Amino acid sequence: MDVGRFSAKLADIAMENLRLGNEIVIGMVKIPMALISVEYSGSLATPHVVWFPEATPRIKLEGGLRLFIELKSKGLVLAEILEKRGEKNNDVKFHEHLCKYGVIRRIGTIRDRHGPGLNSILFQSVGK
Repeated sequence: MDVGRFSAKLADIAMENLRLGNEIVIGMVKIPMALISVEYSGSLATPHVVWFPEATPRIKLEGGLRLFIELKSKGLVLAEILEKRGEKNNDVKFHEHLCKYGVIRRIGTIRDRHGPGLNSILFQSVGK
């Protein structure tokens, strides 16, 4: 994705989340690495993350762990990943890797939730 399209996508995500009243955070490690919005519903937090192209796998891992640890101190965190049936995408692999650190767990799959062949993979925070 070129810089112009990426910038436009980030602006659209930020504006939509601000319009909905969600919290917006910029994840930084000296320079911005992610645009993070968090939708709150009572004690439930649902994060949405768009990683910038400069974010390395290690930064994504450390940032993901920090995000879940911070959010789970406030309440239950629920992450929904969309996945085409029969394909394991990188977001699911990333969240499954985070499970190894004990901050989240996979709680199930809702088949065809967003249309035929498009499954919803659910993860939730573990403990406080």
